[in-house]
Amino acid sequence: MDRSDKTACAVSPRNGARPVGVWEVPELPVAFFSFLGHFVWEFIQVPTYTGMTEMAHWEAIRLCLSATFGDVGFALTAF
Repeated sequence: MDRSDKTACAVSPRNGARPVGVWEVPELPVAFFSFLGHFVWEFIQVPTYTGMTEMAHWEAIRLCLSATFGDVGFALTAF
């Protein structure tokens, strides 16, 4: 068994078979950019929620992270 049997390959018209890169899986860039956008968006919304500005720093970050992961899940489902 040679190396080409062990790795997933994509066929390119110019150079034959080549290993598939991580960013060529369409869900990963969607999840990455969705995470970046939604994480910033969650912090932009902080002043609009009662009690959020008085919340402990790491508690607020944890809350925003959990909301961001939920938003990424919605984005992947919609994708």
